[in-house]
Amino acid sequence: MKHKGATYQLAQYHFHWAKQYDQGGSEHTYNGKQFFAEVHFVHYNKKYANLGAAVAQSDGLLVWGHFIQAKNDTADHADYGTLLAGFSKAQHQGASGTIDYIPPMKLIPPNSKEYYTYPGSLTTPRCYESVTWIVNRDVIDISPAQAAIFSTVYKNKQGEPNKSMYDNFRPPQDLNGRVVEKNFGGPSSAWSITASFTTLIIALVMFYVL
Repeated sequence: MKHKGATYQLAQYHFHWAKQYDQGGSEHTYNGKQFFAEVHFVHYNKKYANLGAAVAQSDGLLVWGHFIQAKNDTADHADYGTLLAGFSKAQHQGASGTIDYIPPMKLIPPNSKEYYTYPGSLTTPRCYESVTWIVNRDVIDISPAQAAIFSTVYKNKQGEPNKSMYDNFRPPQDLNGRVVEKNFGGPSSAWSITASFTTLIIALVMFYVL
């Protein structure tokens, strides 16, 4: 991915979500609305050797975020269906499994080009101030049945009482003087983003508990 003259490498992607499909679990809002979930594609600046080397650098990371929503009249999303089917292979803490490869571009809205960007931090400890955030305006639609699968992942180890994982998001934060830019419809529309996931490594699905 290229953004503002820098080249970034995809390292992993992960999700934040709510307990129920009609509740808010996204870490950003759009026009005051919080969506059911948000997927984050985490990239590191290729001027650094790897994600670990980049994470504490001021220009080290780029996180590309997309909103996910579920409505009663929404059909299953085919590619999310393939991904979510794999959740049963790693339901508990410490478990792992494999799933069929899904091109990451299949997991974002088609022809998704309009976005907001700002300098910020990771949303999980240690919350390094090293992230260029890009948040797309378009929304991914999944079905309520698919949304329910997110809560079939548990915080506990296998054999312990099951505790469903949900509400694993950091609430929206104050801007604290940060400037939010956009690439459409106005004076801050100078930046463009190009992505070619075909050359990037296969992403891992990771779950964070705050």
